Amino acid sequence: MRILAPLLEVRAVKKYYPLGRGLLSISKRAVHAVDGVSLRLETGTTLGLVGESGSGKTTLGRIIVGLIHPTEGSVMFEGQEIFSLRGKEQFSLRTKMQIIFQNPEASLNPRKTVRHVLTQPFLLHRLATRSEADERAYHLLEQVKLTPPELYLDRYPHQLSGGQKQRVAIARAIALGPKLVVADEPVSSLDMSVKASVLKLMNEIQSNLGLSYFLISHDLYMTRSISKIVAVMYAGRIVELAETDELFRHPAHPYTQALLASTPVPDPAIARGVSRNVIGEPFSPIDPPDYCRFSSRCPYKQDKCLQRSPQLEEIRKDHWVECFFPL
Repeated sequence: MRILAPLLEVRAVKKYYPLGRGLLSISKRAVHAVDGVSLRLETGTTLGLVGESGSGKTTLGRIIVGLIHPTEGSVMFEGQEIFSLRGKEQFSLRTKMQIIFQNPEASLNPRKTVRHVLTQPFLLHRLATRSEADERAYHLLEQVKLTPPELYLDRYPHQLSGGQKQRVAIARAIALGPKLVVADEPVSSLDMSVKASVLKLMNEIQSNLGLSYFLISHDLYMTRSISKIVAVMYAGRIVELAETDELFRHPAHPYTQALLASTPVPDPAIARGVSRNVIGEPFSPIDPPDYCRFSSRCPYKQDKCLQRSPQLEEIRKDHWVECFFPL
């Protein structure tokens, strides 16, 4: 039986930012933004990547769509290494993977109308005439529930609300019919009620178009509503990876439990009895230690944690944890 390759495969990706780039600098120190991450994403599913600010989530997302080159490792899309593509192949890849940025205020050109934003992808890739592109822009606005479309086509970003801007950004991302969309904190800048409607829209679009999402967020509970698999990232590394229900039922890494505890729960009866408070301060991302990176904050650390770095190990079926003493 032939085993199909995943849509996306991240293999041991690292991204280091050297310090002291000047001609006279001899420093070999570097910021370890992403440090040996491997992930797989199947067609038509959503992988949620969660972690606090500075954990390397956005850097990894931008590497996946080719906006940043990794220091080491590879990104395979449909079996092809994306950083080996050149010319027409590289240009064609843009139609297959897109990104939704966190802040629509910054990602939309304030001098361009919605019509320009949505027709430009078709014109740039020579997939439609101007009149055909206008028609497609009209239908895109219908897909993201900005109706009637003629009310929005000639508006500028400053004439739209935050939720409307993000819907335009989503419309732009799906314009060329991509197979993969990296969504970097797509609802973090929106009000709670608007968040719910945008997440519902993203689910509908995925169902209708068969998209795969690589969802980046700091909110585990929001991620739960849309993701099939959740990866938890800390200090540039994946510390826990499991199917969503499994991870919420049995969070095994102390950092995952701390993330869950940091999110307010409306019903106190659901709160778990185990303490998940972290202690101490995180290590600097500049040349981090070669032992457990969470050890400076972990209330459960032991001598072994200060001697070498743990590796991702499967503690239950399809549940992986980077910890010597999973909870």
